[in-house]
Order: sequence, then C-alpha cells, then structure tokens
Amino acid sequence: MKFLNKYLILLLISLIVSACSLSQKSVVPAEPSASADFSEDAYYYYILAEDEKLSHDRESALKYMLTAVEKDPESAYLKTELGNLYFELKMVDDAVKVAEEVLEKNPENISALSLIGRIHISRNEFHEASGIYERLIKAAPDDTGPYIHLAFIYSSIKEHTKAIRILEDAIEIEPGNATAMYWLGKVYVDLKDYDMAIENLKKAADIHPSFESAYRLLGGIYEGVGRLDEAIESYEAVVEMNPHGMDMMRRLVMLYIKEGKTDKAIDRLKERSVLQPDNLEAHMMLASIYLESMDYMKAVDEMNIILSLQPDNKETMYELARVLATIDKVDEAIELYMKLTELVPESPSPYLSLGILYMKKKDLSMAEEVLKSGLAVAPEHDEMHFYLATVYEKTGDFNSLVKRLKKTLDINPDHVDALNYLGYVYADKGINLDNALELIKRAIALKPDVPYIRDSLGWVYYKKGMYDDALREIEGASKELNKDPVVLEHLGDVHSARNSRGPALKAWKRALEFYNKDEELRKRIERKIKEVEGGEPSGL
Repeated sequence: MKFLNKYLILLLISLIVSACSLSQKSVVPAEPSASADFSEDAYYYYILAEDEKLSHDRESALKYMLTAVEKDPESAYLKTELGNLYFELKMVDDAVKVAEEVLEKNPENISALSLIGRIHISRNEFHEASGIYERLIKAAPDDTGPYIHLAFIYSSIKEHTKAIRILEDAIEIEPGNATAMYWLGKVYVDLKDYDMAIENLKKAADIHPSFESAYRLLGGIYEGVGRLDEAIESYEAVVEMNPHGMDMMRRLVMLYIKEGKTDKAIDRLKERSVLQPDNLEAHMMLASIYLESMDYMKAVDEMNIILSLQPDNKETMYELARVLATIDKVDEAIELYMKLTELVPESPSPYLSLGILYMKKKDLSMAEEVLKSGLAVAPEHDEMHFYLATVYEKTGDFNSLVKRLKKTLDINPDHVDALNYLGYVYADKGINLDNALELIKRAIALKPDVPYIRDSLGWVYYKKGMYDDALREIEGASKELNKDPVVLEHLGDVHSARNSRGPALKAWKRALEFYNKDEELRKRIERKIKEVEGGEPSGL
C-alpha cells in the first residue's frame, strides 16, 4: 500500500510537470532539476504547491512549499524549488539565502547554481552570472539551457560574437532547439543583420509552429524593413495563436489600414468584437476607422456600444456628440452635451458646443443662456464671448454685440474672426470706418488668404468711397466665394457705385439665386435691380 501511495504521488507529480511543460510560454526553458530527493511526507505539500503554481497563485504555492521544506529540511530539490518561488515573488534575498544553503552542502548543485545565475542576471551582475553559467556548461555540456542564458548575458553586454558562438554550439548539440534559434535571431536583430535574423527566426517557427515570440519578432522585422505583406502574415499567425490579445491585433489593424485594406481591418476587429463583445479597445478602434472614413452611422453605433460598456466615458461622449451634430441629429447631441455639463462642470467646452447647437436650432434664448452659463465657469473664454456676440447679432442687440466682440479682443487681441467681425459690423453700419479699416487690416495680416476677410476690407473701402480699392478686394474674394450672396451683392454694389451697371446687374442677379430663403434680402436686391434697369444703360 505504501508503494502504491508513492506511485500515485509520483504519477501526480509527473502529470503536473507535464502540464507545466505544455503551458510553458517563456522563450527560455525551465532550469534542469535534480531528481526528486524529498521524503514521502513532503510529497503532498509539494503537489499542492505545484497545483497553486499552475493556477498562478504564487503566494499560496509558497505557503505549501515552505511546509514541504519543513517536512523534509534536507531536500536540496525542495529548497531549490522554494528558492525559485522566492525569486518569482521578487523575494530575492530569501532566494539567495536558500540557494546558498544548498550550495554549501553541494557546490555543484545544478539547480541551485541556475537559480544564483538568474538572480545575478536580474541584478545586471553579468560578470558574476557568466561565471555561473560557464560552470553549468562544464557540469552538463549536453544541456542547452545554460548556453542560452550565457548567450543572453553576452548579448546584454554587447559581446555579440560570443553570443553567436555560444548559440551555434547549443544548436550543434541540439539541432532542433527552437529557443536557441530564436535567441540567435534576436542577436542578429541587435546587429541589424535582418536577413540572418529572419533566417533563424523562420527556422525556430518551422520547428515550433506555435512559437508566438518568434512570429512577433519576425513581424516587427518585416514591418521595419517595409515587407508589409510578410509582416501581416506574421501578425496574423500571432492573432490566431492568441485570439484574446490586443497588442498584435492593434499592429495588424494599423498595417491593414496603412496598406489601404481597411475592409480587412474592420473584418478582423468585428471578429474580435464577436469573440469578446466587451472588448472596449476593439470597439474604439472600429469607431476610429469609421470616423476616419466618414461612415458616421457605423461610428455612432460603435460609440454607443462603448458607452454601454463605459457609461461615463467622457472622451467618447464628446466625440459622439460632435458626430451627431455633424449628421444633424442636433437634439441627441444636445442631450449628450447637457450630460457632459454635469459630468465635467468645470469644463466650458460643453457649454460652447450647446450654444452653437441652439443657434443652429434658432433657439437664441437658450443659446444665450448656455453661453452665459459657460462664462460663469470660464469668464475669460474668448470663444464663448465671440459666439455670444453672434447671438446678439441675430437678436439685433447691436450694443451687446459690440461689447462682446470688444471683450473677445481684450482677452485675445489676435482673434481673427473677432477682428474681422467687429470691423465688418462697423462698416456695415457706416460708423467708425477708420477703426474698422484698422481692425480688418490686422485680421488680414494674421490670415492673408481668407477671402471673407478680403470682402470685409473691400466693404470698408466701399463705405469710405474708395471704390477702386473696394472693387479690387471684393472681386478677388468673389472668385473663391462665387456662390456667396453677400459677397456677390457687395460686388454688385461696388460696380453700381462705379456706374458699371452691366456688371452690377450680373452680380446682383447671381446673388439673387442664393437668397431664395430670405425674403427681406431678396426684396432688397430686387429693388436694386429694378432701380438700375429703370435707369440709363451703361457700358461694362
């Protein structure tokens, strides 16, 4: 019965070790272990410790391993396993103490030497670490693990030639060692010998088709040298191996977009969102792609999903509100901006957006109310004052309009739109014309190629009776703004003032085509046309 119990325990140990081997994802294999030299009394706790390690619960594993060592304090194997656990839990001083206890009794204990070697590497004590691994290679020349660690050390201190020699020795001992080929590929990457790096990494991947790290590095090399189709193929392999990871999916999607294969990127992200409906990043990337391609309805759908997963995601709320306003879903946009005023009461941005949207709805009282609320949050917000001025223009409150524009310029003297707006308002009223000219010239100095400002300058010249200068500016503006009724009306007015009736009629009649929704303006132009047509014909 005692033999049977021991057999069952050893079988369990074998199964646990096999499971560890199958699940091992590190590119460096586990250190060679000594034969199990511990007593039967310690087996039970050792097995429990290994089970907890498989469950990634290192703290519980440590508790059981300490009990196993307590049951058999002379077991070098158990002490070394305890040291390994200490090391994994970053309890490095404890790991050193345990390893040194083992080495005191057996200076050539391979597992304890390996642990000391890894500790030296973790501390960047490469000289000490190299000495340990050279001892390990002498002690077990057919074990390739120490070769790989020693090559890593040489690579870390830029002794690449030694690293290559050591790895080639490992491959000669074990020709199918994919890990050695992987590290050889990494060394060649450091040397920027990408052809040799690719050759060795492809060999590693051929030997071990599920070698995720090899495909990751291959993809990075291919991407770096511009072989994007091969990079995509490598990243696709990683995504197939790790369908829940997002780092390679992100790289893959960006490459598809770079290659103009947006549909492929979307398909991959849709697959991920089906596999993981709560994958926030997948939905964010889909929303971003749809926004970039101006497929706003699909972008809205994705952003709504994001908000269902993160109801208080303010960045998505802002973007969704902006898109809804763009596609004329103004009421929905207003609802979101209202929510944002509650979520971020210290931010003026939602108030400004609300003011603009209420103006779009022609609800000027609400526009004024929310803009004033925004100014209560940010009294020196130049854009808030500027848009409040536009509200007062629409309500016919000239004094408040001028006051807000002046306040805008007090805050920001280079606010081009305010300079142009105030100058134009003065000109249109026929007042403060010298000041108007100065304001608009300042605006032109800041933005010389904006045709609307050129029209304003021409309009000031017109009001000052400088008709040749007015014609030059307004005619130039009308070439770019040939469907703007105000600019065309101005052009007609200037021609009329210069007694060029034909060109005046032509400009006004074209302006009339675009005044079809404003009866007052239509009637005004019609009167001008009638007055000119009723007079004596003039030349061009």
